[in-house]
Amino acid sequence: MATSLIEENPNDHKHYEVAAEALELLGKPNDAVKQWSNALLRTRRGSSEWIDCLISRSNASLMIDDAQNALLDTEKAIRSNGGYKQVVAARDWSLVLNRCLALKKLGRAHEAHANARDVLPRIKGRQPIYYYYRACAYAILDKKKDLLRELRNAIRRDSYEGLRVQVDPDFADYRSDPHFRRLRGIQKRPRQRTG
Repeated sequence: MATSLIEENPNDHKHYEVAAEALELLGKPNDAVKQWSNALLRTRRGSSEWIDCLISRSNASLMIDDAQNALLDTEKAIRSNGGYKQVVAARDWSLVLNRCLALKKLGRAHEAHANARDVLPRIKGRQPIYYYYRACAYAILDKKKDLLRELRNAIRRDSYEGLRVQVDPDFADYRSDPHFRRLRGIQKRPRQRTG
């Protein structure tokens, strides 16, 4: 569907965004990065759409362990938003948390942890997305028990979060954990005895 939309109007960045999001969920993050790049080319530099595409491409880059380019994208988005303090004040948690994860993957865990600890008390709200953001922050901080609690609340309130967690790079280190697998709803069930 996204391909036909792109063919109909190849200059509309939204069609590339739809393709990128679908590719992420299909487990094709390399292709998603390319589509986010295509979307970026069709947005005005510095616009909110351009910043959103940078944030999304940084997430896709993290999916393929390209933390360096993810950090570059988050830094561009932060500069375009007026700096880190402005981003935190605006509560752009996906941007802040993508930056934290990129820092952690680049061996700058101390800085990542300090930033995550700083924003965690500010991520308030009972909507599913806020539980999800807190789970991401706890993942960066390596606090599995808190991560599982927040993620459970997010998934109970919105089942889409259970789908998203399967590809979100914040949770890559936890995917093989049995508690995490049960939470995502993909825990393998024991075979039924026959006869």
